[in-house]
Amino acid sequence: MLFDQGTPEALVLSILCDFQGESATQIVRHILQKLEALIGTNDKARREYLEMLEILADNRQLNIDIQEAYEMLQINIERLPSYVKGMEKGIEKGMEKGSENEAKMLLQRALHKRFGNRMEPILQAKIDQASLAEIEVWFDRVFDATSLENVFKEPD
Repeated sequence: MLFDQGTPEALVLSILCDFQGESATQIVRHILQKLEALIGTNDKARREYLEMLEILADNRQLNIDIQEAYEMLQINIERLPSYVKGMEKGIEKGMEKGSENEAKMLLQRALHKRFGNRMEPILQAKIDQASLAEIEVWFDRVFDATSLENVFKEPD
């Protein structure tokens, strides 16, 4: 069995094997403990093997077992490439969402300044559900539109 071969590569691949009725949580913990013993203090190798293990574990829906084992073994996940990539993606999405929300607020302020307090609930809902591209188009129309409805009018 891969698990018994004693190499980090074989251990990582053993996550794909049939656990023959044994608890996935126990097997994952055992793989990680054995991997830690083989790798020792080589942080670069640890990051690489743990990233591979996470990818393969995802194929078997063992992510929660991996997370629990990391906590139990006190593995610093913040140093793993998958964690860093996830954080970067989360920050990027947060910035996009923040930009979108700011654009919506600016559009609402411009509409209020130009047309007063006549914002109908249906138009408010339209703004709330709009993409950043739609907000930009509507914002450009605020300055030339003769009515609030013309800002949101679909082109002919």
